Amino acid sequence: MGGAGRGDGLLRTVAALFPVALCVAVYFLFQSGSLTLEVDRSIGFRCNAEEYGLVPAEIAHPGRRATDVFCEPGEGADDAGHGHERSDARMPADAPAWVTPFSSMVMHGSALHLALTMLLAAALGPPLARAFRPALLVPALFVLGGLVSAAALVVLAPDMGIANVGASGAVAALLGAALGAMPRASVTFFAIPVAVLALLAVGGQVLIAALDLGQPVAGEGGQIAYWVPLAGLLAGFMAASVLSGARR
Repeated sequence: MGGAGRGDGLLRTVAALFPVALCVAVYFLFQSGSLTLEVDRSIGFRCNAEEYGLVPAEIAHPGRRATDVFCEPGEGADDAGHGHERSDARMPADAPAWVTPFSSMVMHGSALHLALTMLLAAALGPPLARAFRPALLVPALFVLGGLVSAAALVVLAPDMGIANVGASGAVAALLGAALGAMPRASVTFFAIPVAVLALLAVGGQVLIAALDLGQPVAGEGGQIAYWVPLAGLLAGFMAASVLSGARR
């Protein structure tokens, strides 16, 4: 019996932290990321994000292939890790467009971006794994939030031609689920109540949008990218309401 309990506890821990482990592994092993700020990203890193990031125009308009100025080497740039010739700097990515809603949710634009989202995911995952059965619902909620946020971005900015990466929408779904299932609980590392944390997250998105701290060359529809994580938050909240109702 004790062994079964320990096994269940291990499964919950693995399920709770799987999104974190996956995103960290993708960043350092697949994206070849490093502990640098966004402005220090290598050309190879940026081109990788262009290839596997979500470009709404490629989804909304099948057959269209977008290019991104962030993949432009430019004069004097370091070519280390660059996947194509300098003369072909603006070649479109080869990854199938249908892959990008999945790949983009586990990719990040910088180490700071990764740290902020993963700290929140690591704080919310374990209590959610204890609240819901089976524990695999935690990574399922993560994927749900990522896909809903991606769909919202495509619908609201179908002509947006730059790549978007990040787990903000996926992690927002975990926050929404916690808000729906345990709104009064203090489940974070700093004992911040979930309801307060949700308000801080929404306020943070408003601040980012107001200060235009995202990609400055997003072009038409670029502002929408700041708001789509809220779609993930709503999806997580609604999913938690359904799951809580099913348990009663």
